[in-house]
Order: sequence, then C-alpha cells, then structure tokens
Amino acid sequence: PVPKEKLEAIWATAVSSAEAGFKEIQFDYIRFEDSAALKHMGFEQRYAFVESLISTARERLARYNVKISADVFGRIPLNKNDIIGQRMESLDKVTDIICPMAYPSHYTWSQKMMKDPYYTVHVTSTKAKERVKNAQIVPWIQAFNMKVKMSGLTFEQYQAQQIKAVHDAGVKGYIFWNARQDYATTFRVM
Repeated sequence: PVPKEKLEAIWATAVSSAEAGFKEIQFDYIRFEDSAALKHMGFEQRYAFVESLISTARERLARYNVKISADVFGRIPLNKNDIIGQRMESLDKVTDIICPMAYPSHYTWSQKMMKDPYYTVHVTSTKAKERVKNAQIVPWIQAFNMKVKMSGLTFEQYQAQQIKAVHDAGVKGYIFWNARQDYATTFRVM
C-alpha cells in the first residue's frame, strides 16, 4: 500500500538520525487511514504491514544500538482490532517503547474520558502495560487547553491529574505535547 521509495525514505531518515547520534528513533503516524478507504486490506494485513515497516527499521538500525519507539492512538490499548493497523501485541514484537497518545480531549466517543483526565490516562496506560511483554509504555499526555473546561478543573489541575495517573499506572514515564510548543503552564505543574 506504500511505494517502496517512501519506505526507503523512512528507513534512510531513521538511519541518518542514528548516525547523527540520536539514541531513540520514534515512529509517529505509522498507520492506515481511520476509514474504510482500503477495503481490500484486512486487519491482519494492516498489522503485518506496520509490524514489517518497523521490523525492517530495527534490522537497519541494529548496529547503532538505538531504542525504537512507536506512537499509537490512545484508543489502541483499549481495543483489540483497529482499522488503522496498530495493535499493541504486534508493536510489542518490534519496538522498545510504545507511546499511546492519551490526550483526554481526543476520546470523543466517551464523555467520561473527555471529562476525567486522571481516569483516561490511567486506564490507557494500564491497559497498554497489560498488553505488552517487552516494550515499555510511555504515554503522550495533554499539555494543550482543548476541552479542559469539560473537566471542571483548571489547566494546571488537569495536567497534574495526568501526571498522577501515569505514576499510579506504574509505566515508564510520560511525554507532554503542545502543538504551539507553549509549555509555560506545564513547567509550573511539573
């Protein structure tokens, strides 16, 4: 489903990053569309493709002794079959670290998950950890103000609740994300 040249470009970028001294190569948006656009590909084919893409990168990066990580949608730890081709068990075979994007604002199918940042980050992190044997779990958490008012918390409390959830879940750590790169509030909370 992806031209060989595109795959080669991804792998070449990973190798050049390792050669430049990066100790971790993180694959983001390694997934299929969140629609039925590729009806001819079954779920197992999608999982195999994503796993193969990262497995090939791992082979090419072996001599650099780098960690391989992959970002997954926050819903991936919570479901067994997903159209985008990401599955915890598949990625556990080929990565060292899996980073679920546990932004509460993005769980639009659940009012509870959008309103309760502690619960959302905790359940996502816990379920992710339960589904892997090898990979460490390091969730992305929300450092942007989208839908924070729904929670009834201040922006500071919202972020603090996510940090507490990560610690309580017993996962490896967390990564905050803000598209504007505005982390002033986040640094105060931390």
